[in-house]
This record gives sequence, structure tokens and C-alpha cells, in this order.
Amino acid sequence: MCIQALLKGTIGLVHAISNARKQEKWGLLLLESIIGLILGVIIISWPEASIMTAAVLIGIWMIATGLAQLASAIVDESTAKRGLVGAGGLLSIIIGIVIVTVPRETVDLAHKLSAIQSLALGIVFIILGFYLMLKGDKTEAA
Repeated sequence: MCIQALLKGTIGLVHAISNARKQEKWGLLLLESIIGLILGVIIISWPEASIMTAAVLIGIWMIATGLAQLASAIVDESTAKRGLVGAGGLLSIIIGIVIVTVPRETVDLAHKLSAIQSLALGIVFIILGFYLMLKGDKTEAA
């Protein structure tokens, strides 16, 4: 998580600087990038305490964004998307409450899901490599 925060923060910082030079919107991107960099440094500095704190903060953030989405769905006049926005908001609130209530279990589950995803992606790339090799395709695999 800390590497992701540092990478996203760094890439966002470069993007914000690029946008500022082109006189495009950059302020919120810069703020998001700085927050990501700070979060990454904190997690590296205090890993054990940071994991549970980060989980709880993510849960709180999900509850807050879910509430904002629900409010948006209530205020929005467009009937086509208000149901989807409201459902997304409700889902964010529920997941946020679960994260805040049982952060250790949530972190354990996220770790396991990440491992499963990495394993599955590795298998897909191995199969893709064999497929390209057997096909005789000279393009580079991503």
C-alpha cells in the first residue's frame, strides 16, 4: 500500500506540474499527490500502526464518499443515474462500516485478495506468453 501511495503520489505530482505548465487544472491533483506521498512516508515509517490506522481512515473515507453519493442521488434530477449513484453510495457506506468495525480482518482479507489477484494475473501472462510464442507473434508482450 505504501509503494502504491508513493508511486501514485509521485506520478500525480509530475502530472500536476505538467498541467500547471500548460495552464490546465492542477490544484486538486497536487493536493491529492501530496497526501499520497505523505501517506506513503508515514506507512513506511510506522508500518504496524499504520496498517490499522490506514484501514480505519479508508473506512471513514468510504463512509464519507458514500454519504456524498447518497446526497447527490437525492438531489440529482436525472432519474436514470440517481439509482445507480445511490446504490454505489450505499455500497460504499456498508463497506466503510465493515472496514471501520473489523479493520484487522479487512486487512487480512485485502492481503489474501491481493495475493490471489497477483497469482491469477501471473498465470494469465504466462498463458499469454505461450500463446504468443506458439502463434509466432513477434510483438512484445506487455
